[in-house]
Amino acid sequence: MLTVGQAAARLGLRVSAVHFYERRGLLPVVPRVGGQRRYSDEQGRVLLIKVALVAVVALFGLYNTKHVVPRLDDRAMDTTHQLRRTVLVEALLMLAVVLATAILVNAET
Repeated sequence: MLTVGQAAARLGLRVSAVHFYERRGLLPVVPRVGGQRRYSDEQGRVLLIKVALVAVVALFGLYNTKHVVPRLDDRAMDTTHQLRRTVLVEALLMLAVVLATAILVNAET
């Protein structure tokens, strides 16, 4: 069993980030033992997968912000195709997060 601090350290996160993701419903809420969250090995794997998925979506959004959005103002370029592609990829990533969450939640029960 891992404490939230141990789980966060393994993921390279701050404890506050794990708590934030829990409050937002992006991570499963785990039982408390002696007032501390305790992650089993399975819950630790779920935590790792979900954090990785959230990170991928966040990085893709950052890529869009830095590379795609600035090009939208460039009238000389045809950005319609690139914008459609990037929106499709972002939507598919979000769908992957939702599906992975559903699979992981069902696997826990």
